[in-house]
Amino acid sequence: MTMTAKTVRLGDLDHDPVVMAMPGQEARLNSLDDLLASIPHHGLLQSLKVRIAADASRYLVTAGNRRFATLCRLGGSIRGAVVTDELQVPVVLSDETDEMVREQSVAENVQRVPPTPAAEALAYAEMAMSASRTEIAARFGVPVKRVDQRLKLAGLHPDVLAALEREEITIAAAEAF
Repeated sequence: MTMTAKTVRLGDLDHDPVVMAMPGQEARLNSLDDLLASIPHHGLLQSLKVRIAADASRYLVTAGNRRFATLCRLGGSIRGAVVTDELQVPVVLSDETDEMVREQSVAENVQRVPPTPAAEALAYAEMAMSASRTEIAARFGVPVKRVDQRLKLAGLHPDVLAALEREEITIAAAEAF
């Protein structure tokens, strides 16, 4: 399999029909609040993975379809760049077959692991030194209540946080401390 990094116009991208035919994909593309909040502030942190359509007229997004859907729905700008069909998007061009695309899509979604509550708490606490709880919530598309909860966890004794990180205790148990 060959892969090449490049940029392409947003208007030259489409969702890969092989990926979109997989169960749950439509629902995932309707759950974009986190990315709609994050991408304008942080930019696109990871390139989209694409392959060339059979008729060679378009690039098909094989990995990063939620990020692509977010780019298509955004108005305004991303870190100063206006979002239009002309926006240059970083991609990794691959020559994957349909079978490879299906398998890698499943692997990507199965392997996705959200941060632990302890890791999220420590990250928010560090950010809280220069940003408000509301700003943190807006940047990550989460409720302020979640940021507040994680900030309370960040104030726990390091041993309690370590136990939470190792999943030896639950969030409820940690909150009891």
